[in-house]
Amino acid sequence: DRVYVGELYADFEYGRFDVRAGRQLISWGKSDVVNPTDHLSPRDFTDPLESDDEPRGVIAVRPRVQLGAFQWEGAIVPVFTGSTMPERRSRWAPALSAFARGAAFAPAPPRKPATTLGNMQYATRVSGTVRGWDVSAMYFDGWNDLPRLGTGTHLRKRVVGGDVATVVGPYTVRAEGAHITPDTQKGPGYFQYVIGAERSFGDLMGSGGTFVLAQWI
Repeated sequence: DRVYVGELYADFEYGRFDVRAGRQLISWGKSDVVNPTDHLSPRDFTDPLESDDEPRGVIAVRPRVQLGAFQWEGAIVPVFTGSTMPERRSRWAPALSAFARGAAFAPAPPRKPATTLGNMQYATRVSGTVRGWDVSAMYFDGWNDLPRLGTGTHLRKRVVGGDVATVVGPYTVRAEGAHITPDTQKGPGYFQYVIGAERSFGDLMGSGGTFVLAQWI
């Protein structure tokens, strides 16, 4: 029951260089559902059961350069876009009455970072193929797309990570990990990783088959 602009951008290409400017989806990572290296795509959590398929576009400038088997990609996000949270009357909103114990309590509304030069978000990634392995390394310096519970503020964070993927016989093997350094108010840094393997049985495009994916998160 909503209408909104998912993407609206302009592309410029010159040889091995191209740049995209405007509202766009920037999704990084090779794992499924959970991507430790994907921090540029806020989500629409108004229906958590569909949040995996509802990333939100961000206003950004994304340059790319192709150098042989490798590609450099950057992202500059001057305007912050946070994840969309369920409304207070939504069935997905948390029931606070059990925690308030009679006290007057209400979650603070999100307070987005102001649009200033100091609040801009930056990210960079190098990806390519080495001897049958798809590899990438990334860095992100920006804001948490989810507001902090109780204050409604978005805290700064920095992320360093990467991912790999290859084919071993009938299996596709993937791994992705990142070290996340949150704002000091959110606690110490931590490492998040995903290791997974997948395989298809039968003809998925024709008569039918089975796709199996297992991940350790």
